[in-house]
Amino acid sequence: EQLARRREEEKKKNLAREKERLDQRPRQRSLAQIESDIMETEEEKTAILKRMEDPASFRDHLLLKELKESLQQVEATLVRLEAEWEQYI
Repeated sequence: EQLARRREEEKKKNLAREKERLDQRPRQRSLAQIESDIMETEEEKTAILKRMEDPASFRDHLLLKELKESLQQVEATLVRLEAEWEQYI
């Protein structure tokens, strides 16, 4: 009876470990996607900043306004993505 009970407990532990291992797989894909999104968003931010440094942008107030708005949106996206990323570490 004790042997059967131990085997049952071991079986439950193994099933729990396997479930945990399988649960990690989607999470890792999600983490990889979040990291990819962060990198893309940082590249977008760099491109916007580069356009803002262009003297032509200073002469075109509407363009500069659009660039500032885009920058704010990108920075907000980065904050959200980084908060999401921090949940995984």
